[in-house]
Amino acid sequence: EKRSEPPRRDEHRADSKPFARAPPGSQTRKRSRRGSPLNQSLKQLEKAAEKGNATVARKSFKFILHTGSKLMKTKGAEALAATDRALSVLESQNWADVTSYTMVINLLAKAAAGGNSTALDHAFDVMSAMVSNGIDPSIYTFNALMNVCAKSAAAGYGEKILEICHTVLVMMEDAEVEPDTITFTTMLDGCSRAAAARGGRGGWTRGWEKGLEILEEMRER
Repeated sequence: EKRSEPPRRDEHRADSKPFARAPPGSQTRKRSRRGSPLNQSLKQLEKAAEKGNATVARKSFKFILHTGSKLMKTKGAEALAATDRALSVLESQNWADVTSYTMVINLLAKAAAGGNSTALDHAFDVMSAMVSNGIDPSIYTFNALMNVCAKSAAAGYGEKILEICHTVLVMMEDAEVEPDTITFTTMLDGCSRAAAARGGRGGWTRGWEKGLEILEEMRER
């Protein structure tokens, strides 16, 4: 008996159709219909809130902030808007905690570093909302706020930022939270940025003097 030979790779059935490639731009259109990663995650977060699933909601929240951090340079306004919306969803379910607020303030520090002049006021608003909701800021929260202050020195605040940094110290004292090394080194960073923003010999001399004052205050504490 003769055995039938298997068909060769280059032979096709009469009814077979060649592989058709997707038309150019079709994948882009599909992605645009689905929406951006931020919008998709916001929808997941909102659905989780509707179902009362705090675990999924918090995971979506963290993804939104992580993605927003990556997009801050190119789509900063969209990233901050998505972050505000995500935080409000958590707040509506009483799921926002000290970590949630601290993450948002950390993201605002990155916005300030990119020259966003509204990030500082935004950060203080987030801190106020946190306290209003009965959540006590931690040392990490205050240091994140101090970081927004420091990064805002070059965003139009200049030397005024040093006064705002001291306001944060007063807030810490009222909350009975002791500043640590990171608190003061962040203030020094703000001092350096303020001096650089002012420029010239006078700016750096003034920055040096303010830096010494911060170090002295650090020793006293």
